[in-house]
Formats: sequence, C-alpha cells, structure tokens
Amino acid sequence: MDGNKIGPIYILSGDDYYSKEKFIKKIESEIKNKHGDCEKSVLDSDSISVDEVKSQLSTASLFSKGRIVIVKNADSLFRKKFKSFLNNYIRKKNPASIGVFETERVPGKVKDIQVKKFRAPYESKMPSWIKNEVKEKGKAITYDAAKLLTFYCGRNLHNTAAEIDKIFTAYPFEESYGIKHVRNIAASHKKDDIFGFLDALVDRDKKKALLLLDNILRYGQPGEPIKITSMIKWKMQQIIGARALTSKGASEREIIKSLNLKPAFLYKGFCRKINRFSLNSLYFLYDKLCKLDISIKSSTVDEKILLEEFIFRFLQH
Repeated sequence: MDGNKIGPIYILSGDDYYSKEKFIKKIESEIKNKHGDCEKSVLDSDSISVDEVKSQLSTASLFSKGRIVIVKNADSLFRKKFKSFLNNYIRKKNPASIGVFETERVPGKVKDIQVKKFRAPYESKMPSWIKNEVKEKGKAITYDAAKLLTFYCGRNLHNTAAEIDKIFTAYPFEESYGIKHVRNIAASHKKDDIFGFLDALVDRDKKKALLLLDNILRYGQPGEPIKITSMIKWKMQQIIGARALTSKGASEREIIKSLNLKPAFLYKGFCRKINRFSLNSLYFLYDKLCKLDISIKSSTVDEKILLEEFIFRFLQH
C-alpha cells in the first residue's frame, strides 16, 4: 500500500506467512474503512484454473462495494499471458476486486505490480522483531525477555505472536514485560517444556516442576521419560561442573564461558542457586539419577512415579 491508497494487485512473496497475513488484514481494514464492508474470496492455485482466477478477479461483489481475492500458492500462475492480464487489470479505472497473490518467489517482469517481500527474521534479529511487535500494541518488553521468547519459539512468528498475546492476557495492566512474565506464561504453556521443568528443579519450585512434568508426560511422545532423564543428566552435569568451579573461586562469568553455557543470559544467577548443593550431594544425586535411568528402561513400575521420587529427593537437597 502506498500510504492508505489501496492498489488493485499485490504480490506477497517469501516464507513469512505471519507478516503476509498481517498485511492482508491491513488491506481488508482499508477496504472496510472505504466501503463499509469487505467480501473475501480465498483461492488455491493448486486446485483452480487460471481462467477461474481471472473470472474471480473480474467479478464484482453482489453484497459489498469492496472485495478482495486472495490466491495462495500462486507461483505457477505467473506465465506470460497471465502477467499480461494483470498488467491490463491494474490499468482499469475501477477494478472489480483487489487481488492478492501469495508466492514463494518474486515473479519476473512484474514491474508495474506492487510486490512485497516477506522473510522471517534471522534468529539473531528476532528479539528486535519481538520488541517492535509488542511496541505496536502499545506495550514494551525488555531485550532479555525478548531473547528468552526467541529461545522458546525460534523463528516461528505465529507461535511467537501467540505467546505475546498470552502474556498480554495474563498481565493486562502491565506496561512493560520482563523475563519473569515470559517464563511464567510462555514457558509454562509449552507442552514439551523440558527447559522450564529443569529451571523449576534448580529453583526448588516443587509445584511448577511437578506440573510441567505432568504436561510433558501427558502430551509427549512415547519414550518421553527416557528423554526427561537424559535432559536431567545433562543439567546435572552442568550443575556439577559449575559447582566444582565455584568451589575453586571462579566467577559466574568465568563459569558460563568455561562450560559454554548458552544462551548466557539465561544463566544469570545460576551459580548463586546451585551454591546450596555440596559436591558430595550432587555426586549422590547423579548416582541416583543413573540408577533411575536403568529402572525406567527395565522396571515395570510406573515411570511417572519413579521420576517423581527422584524430584522429591532432588528438592530435599
């Protein structure tokens, strides 16, 4: 769109489907503002002919002055004759419909048609994207909290936006969001949040640890208890390594660098939390964990009971 002026045809290229949807909603909103209503037709070029697409574009709505035709998977349409049709269409004084074509690549020789390129940000750019998304909604989020949300959701913009909405719903009166908000909402709502479960163990949060364990086992795949045990082992190895270094006077920064703990910002305060463990108690727990691993693989006892027993033992230290 050029300002608020709506063009007759748009080509939306790239793999960022979330931003494409936002752009389409903006077009629909402008049509409604102009005409009071907007009729929408969604087509898929995999199941409709070129002639049918032309017919849909050229047909005025019987119920609304505004109409938008969205064509998905449209790459295959852009051959010479269809491009010629579109070039003529955009020159009409009052085109019957606004056409939006979603493609993976930018078609060649469409210089007179509005082309918008949408690419999902690289993961390193996601925190900035999150901050802008939150800002658009009149709120703010710290950079570290945005990094944490990136850690949970990666480059999946739909998931990220959904988690942002959950945070807004849970804390409607907050003006700015931090790590605690993301941890409390985004982490706890993820069905496979092993990382949140491990954090709850280290934080000695029995209620949260058991809740997340229940979610993981309930919604996870077969073999999930073995995966959980492996992840606890990985975390225990980090804790033992860090505790051994703290006993030698190493700083948190030195420990994070030495053990290659990533993302580093998640380990702020990690050394303070694990100082309550002695090395002997950690070795004892690790030995119990190895025996738990064998029991889960060979015992007929309920795997959840075995895991819960270990969690209670861990939290007592």
